[in-house]
Amino acid sequence: KTSKQESDKIIIGDYCRVATYSVVLKGSKLPDGSTLAANSTLHKAFEETHTLYSGVPATAIKKFDPSWAFFHRKKGFVD
Repeated sequence: KTSKQESDKIIIGDYCRVATYSVVLKGSKLPDGSTLAANSTLHKAFEETHTLYSGVPATAIKKFDPSWAFFHRKKGFVD
């Protein structure tokens, strides 16, 4: 109606994964070591690290073990 758009920053932490067809909305945050599942909508700033977020809107589903090698690699693929 007014031809205005609003924007705000988003934060994607270290060692995060954002899956296919996900939507990330303004002002949202995916904390370090977290995954946003496919077809999910990240709609707010979450704080729980090493967590699987899923759904529309996304909610915390499962915690990951921070000791997993994926979270400690320096570059590229995990051997």
